[in-house]
Amino acid sequence: MKFKIKYITRKDLDVAKYDACIAQAVNSRIYAYSWYLDVVTDHWDVLVYGDYRAVMPIPKLKLKRHLWFAKIYTPPFVQQLGIFGAENIDSTIIKAFQDTALKCKPKIYNFNDEFIDNNKFNPKVLPNYELNLQKSYLQLSEGYNTNLKRKLKKFNPNFSIELIEESDIILNFVFEFAKPKMNQNIRNKLKFLFGVLKEKNRVETYGFYEKNTLFAVAVFLIDHHRIINLLPISTEKGKNQNAMAFLLDAMIQKNADEDLIFDFEGSSIEGIAAFFKSFGAVNRPYYQYKSNSIFY
Repeated sequence: MKFKIKYITRKDLDVAKYDACIAQAVNSRIYAYSWYLDVVTDHWDVLVYGDYRAVMPIPKLKLKRHLWFAKIYTPPFVQQLGIFGAENIDSTIIKAFQDTALKCKPKIYNFNDEFIDNNKFNPKVLPNYELNLQKSYLQLSEGYNTNLKRKLKKFNPNFSIELIEESDIILNFVFEFAKPKMNQNIRNKLKFLFGVLKEKNRVETYGFYEKNTLFAVAVFLIDHHRIINLLPISTEKGKNQNAMAFLLDAMIQKNADEDLIFDFEGSSIEGIAAFFKSFGAVNRPYYQYKSNSIFY
């Protein structure tokens, strides 16, 4: 039996049905909601199975040098997309989605690990570290490694961790200290995204201060069952003071014993990966398709 996958443009999308599919999906991610993609992409369309039983967003980047030809790519502030559905998706349907997606000639696309046929292509496996928060903080902190526990004992009276409500404080800090530096287009997208997230109560940002001087911020996406470590930014002094260890630990402590996943969002950099694993996080990878074609 051949399963038909429909290609639906953004302007023809039934937004209510699409967002309901994302919300109810067993692998739901905040990045896939229509309002999120509207901000971070130049344009996006969707592959749809049935009456929005399963969907796959297709983000596009417009290229002026190619007469506004749009290539399919992974947009900024989005770690992974792929196929989303509220129930188990048959392998034949997964194959049909991927066959249709590859006909769209994606340049680069990150698939979640839930619904993917690795036999269709040879994807790059990328690490992502997650910690299940359905335990008490005492139990969770017992899973921290010895080195992390030693760092956390160095919190002193000159340090403080505070919720930051003012967007300008956060954005100015991120723009100044993020590495690599963000270009103006990415800055504009982040500024717009931050405003939308705050309107929807989907973001929390905490700062690490020493004697009232800000040395690190951590921006967290807040989803129904997931907290995502979107932007952890430290100055050099913040790194020396182990600021991010204190910020992540504070967020874990705040949300312990909840039906939540703490998503560290990566990383392939060995030192960062080791830092995330020090919290007892486990690797739940995602998969990157990348075209080698020079023509798109």
